Amino acid sequence: MAIYRLLQYAAFGPEEIGIITSAYEDALVILKIADRSDPITETLAKKIIDVAQTGERNCARIRALALKNLGVSHLIVASGISDLDQSAKLAPSDNLGMEWRPIATAPFDGDLELAVIDFDGTHALVFPCRRMLHGWISAETKKRLDDLRPTHWREWRVST
Repeated sequence: MAIYRLLQYAAFGPEEIGIITSAYEDALVILKIADRSDPITETLAKKIIDVAQTGERNCARIRALALKNLGVSHLIVASGISDLDQSAKLAPSDNLGMEWRPIATAPFDGDLELAVIDFDGTHALVFPCRRMLHGWISAETKKRLDDLRPTHWREWRVST
């Protein structure tokens, strides 16, 4: 994948590389690029790394600025980023007003509500999930969620 090849020569630590690769993967989803050999993947990777080299360490802002630099700023709003100076938040359908956190910071030890981006915009999943070493599972069924590409998380709250 383009981002990993380019990161070999960049001076970033493991945590920073995790944030950068998450921003890259999220941007690929937003752009609906499934073919990782598509030449745009390298251009996107360079834009993501350029933004990260400015010192930005917020995954959502890195992604949004890279998309803006690519000239696809109309997708920034669709990705849930309406203000680059704010932490990423979801649409007003948020329940309980709890703030969403970047997916790179998701813990491994609890039930989480996840946000995903698809062709219709940003959505919260209606079931609790758990982060595992190699991806995500449904907390209820324990089934792997192989195709899940969440962008944000918050604690799962049982609705009453």
